[in-house]
Amino acid sequence: MTEIKQYYWRKTQIFYITLITLISILGFINCSWSLTIISDEKAQCIIVYPQNASVQEKSATEDLQVYLYKISGARPETLHEGITHGKIPIYWSHKC
Repeated sequence: MTEIKQYYWRKTQIFYITLITLISILGFINCSWSLTIISDEKAQCIIVYPQNASVQEKSATEDLQVYLYKISGARPETLHEGITHGKIPIYWSHKC
């Protein structure tokens, strides 16, 4: 082999070794994540709806609140657009 071919062969080997190492490391790491909106029967979220919400939107907000309560035992607060005080916002609008 000429020097140039050896150089590129070595670069290719380094590339594949790095790639295999990276894939192996990522295979051992759990790459998934989750978003917890209710934990230990306490709501970590807040349902946010627009100031000018229609009757149907307000009713849908209440329905969502009731169903989350039935599923988990926690009743998330509802809020007109505003500050969520560190809780995870669930935006509820016909525009979504």
